[in-house]
Amino acid sequence: TSTIAVGCTSGTPYGIGLSDGTGGGSNFAQRTMSSATVAGSLQYNLYNTAARDRIWNNPGAPSATPRTQGGTGTGLANLINHTVYGRLQDSATSQAAMPASDYTSTITVSVNY
Repeated sequence: TSTIAVGCTSGTPYGIGLSDGTGGGSNFAQRTMSSATVAGSLQYNLYNTAARDRIWNNPGAPSATPRTQGGTGTGLANLINHTVYGRLQDSATSQAAMPASDYTSTITVSVNY
């Protein structure tokens, strides 16, 4: 898990979107993490529920949709926390890429208001 903290002007609706990531893949299928030292990739995805049943996509609209997170600002000094839940996929692709290495994918967070 990780947390995104948003501070927004009071009464302003916002939405948060997460990119597909630099490792490749797609937020609606599987995001992937790649390694600079070994072939293959690990499949993962990011979710906006603890049950990990809603994939968090991009872009976020000014208000939350089922696949983004959002809210209404309560003032710039009042941060609102949004938890991102991640999970590696138990798939043949990920299992084939199990050699020890550093696997990375950089996610861009977009806050739209």
